[in-house]
Amino acid sequence: MLQHTTFSSTAVDLPQTDLRHLLGSSRVGRVVQFFREMFWLPNNMASFLLFLAIISLLTAGLMLHLRLSVQILETKLLLESKQQYHAEIQRQNAEIVWQIGQAMSLEHVRRRASTLGYVVPTKRYYVALSSQPLETAASPATPSVQIADDTDASLPGVNPSQNSFRVGSEFVATIQRGWQDLSHQITTWWQGS
Repeated sequence: MLQHTTFSSTAVDLPQTDLRHLLGSSRVGRVVQFFREMFWLPNNMASFLLFLAIISLLTAGLMLHLRLSVQILETKLLLESKQQYHAEIQRQNAEIVWQIGQAMSLEHVRRRASTLGYVVPTKRYYVALSSQPLETAASPATPSVQIADDTDASLPGVNPSQNSFRVGSEFVATIQRGWQDLSHQITTWWQGS
């Protein structure tokens, strides 16, 4: 049978079974309470906007960090490729220097000279300039250069015992006049063309 019963309006004294009270009294509860106080969630418009601003700043910082990381990676790759290119150029330069060294070795030059018809000189020849001025010496009627060998002592400036050629002030003056005439001819040619 059914009985009509009502609950009394007075509070019943039951033991505290609230989860907050149970967690609050234990060590785990104190850690949970610490994090709840430190990391609060927004509960009104101002706190929500502050929370949104903080998240936006963190997101912008993360995006900036990612962008800089990508730029650093691209720069590293570019630097690596430039270093490889530089190493390749240095290798090619070293190869060219080696080829030049091989082409300019004394043995190679001697072989090439002999194929072109040059021979090793066995006798020395000395060239003496006459004391005539350059203008008259350059004419075909009067040669300005005389050739002597080791034994000819008749030419001025040739001393066979010392195998040397003396250069006097006349020789230097003749060379200077020749250079002046040559530079004058080049200048007039250059201005004329």
